[in-house]
Amino acid sequence: MSKDMRNHLRTTGARRGLASLLVVGALGTALGVTGGAQAAALITGQQIKDGTVTNRDVRNATVTGRDVADSAITMADIVGDQTGPAGPRGEQGRTGQTGLEVVGSVSTEPQLLSPGTISNAFLTCGDGRVAIGGGLHASAAGQLQLLDSSPLGSAPESRPGWVVRAYNPPGRPNATMVAYAVCAEVR
Repeated sequence: MSKDMRNHLRTTGARRGLASLLVVGALGTALGVTGGAQAAALITGQQIKDGTVTNRDVRNATVTGRDVADSAITMADIVGDQTGPAGPRGEQGRTGQTGLEVVGSVSTEPQLLSPGTISNAFLTCGDGRVAIGGGLHASAAGQLQLLDSSPLGSAPESRPGWVVRAYNPPGRPNATMVAYAVCAEVR
């Protein structure tokens, strides 16, 4: 073989080898890029074993609120248990709402009302007690009209008594009335 022929083959073979190398390299790069993208698209949560992905596996600031279901992460997950020692004891609170305890009633002596008359009865509970109700009893023979049955005083905790007013209309028989008030202690 001549020297020119050998040079020609050597040059042609080198060119073919270089071209083949470039084709193989380009093909490898294409397959690597496509293969990596395809692999990333194919990995799902079902393929990852629970508890194997750690904070080392997740790049900072890549997981956002949109990536987490509502209520899936609690404050304890973020900052840990923040329970500290007990603080100082506070002042004693109030014992509760004030209330009433019914302790009895007071009543008037029977009063006779002749026809056409009005009777006023003022009853007091005494001893710091308050009146929480009242009314009257009338004899069966008479039919009295109740004009007023109300507390004495305006503030609920300071109503010392009850007032009852009744009327016996003309043309009716005499009637007997007993007024009463229900008394309670404020607690």
